[in-house]
Amino acid sequence: MCKMSQSQWQPNVMVPTYYVAPRIRKGYFSTLNDAISFAEPYSRIEILSGKYFENVVIQKPIEIGVEKGDEAAEFYSHGVTFTLQDDAYIDGISIRTGDQKMAMLIENEKPIKPKVMRCEIDSIEVSGFANPHIVDNRIRNGRVHGVHVTGHASGNFTDNVIENHAWYSVSVESDGQPTFTRNKVQGGERGQIMIKGYGSLAGIAPTFSQNRITDELPKNHQKTAVSTRLDDAPVKRAGDRVDLIPNASASGLAGRAVMREIEDQQQKEEAVEWDPRSAVEVALGATPIITNNTIIGSINNGILYRSG
Repeated sequence: MCKMSQSQWQPNVMVPTYYVAPRIRKGYFSTLNDAISFAEPYSRIEILSGKYFENVVIQKPIEIGVEKGDEAAEFYSHGVTFTLQDDAYIDGISIRTGDQKMAMLIENEKPIKPKVMRCEIDSIEVSGFANPHIVDNRIRNGRVHGVHVTGHASGNFTDNVIENHAWYSVSVESDGQPTFTRNKVQGGERGQIMIKGYGSLAGIAPTFSQNRITDELPKNHQKTAVSTRLDDAPVKRAGDRVDLIPNASASGLAGRAVMREIEDQQQKEEAVEWDPRSAVEVALGATPIITNNTIIGSINNGILYRSG
């Protein structure tokens, strides 16, 4: 079955629209891969609610969303569930994986610009020269990093919730200068954000702006022995705010941009302990731009800058 409908990707354009259902239904494809293979470039595919077990590969410009008024469809597989290797528009679906893999992989040696929005996704990896727009998604409960940007990839990550991942919530090892804006980042078991140089790559300089980063230690996390105190810091009472790096000229960190909140007196007292865990860690020559973010809950290492 094919109808003409309004594109959500291309303004004021009517496009051929195909339909996918989780069970056999006249006029509907039974898998998303079959619909993609049949559809012309820039067509729209609408998916009925239900569960789909398949590894979806997108190698042509295509638009994918849920049928109007329907609930989100859930895609699940062992391994990478969605691989995007061309421009695409993905809206309002759920993408899960059962393995210690990224649920979505966006990769190409050309600067493709897919847009992913309003989805529920375990985790996303962006590699090659891909430059996606990742907007208003819930990226959570993955078994690896929540978002991993590597190679020469870039991208704009805006207004997402990135939370509850087994590794870091966000990991950047790319010289493509991705931008993270107004995201809510929390619940990474190793820490929230890792930015580091990698191999021969130079110029690892992502931008983080206006994000809210909450670093709460896992229940089984062990602190080390006492080795540093906040006695000399300008935090004298609950509610005070303090620059994490008073010398703001260091390596692209904007002055008074990254702040820590001491929320209650108990946190103030516990801050005498040192812990190697950090909400944000910068390592191996990376030079990020970090402006106007709020970091909450990481008492000792709101941001840790390692040399090298």
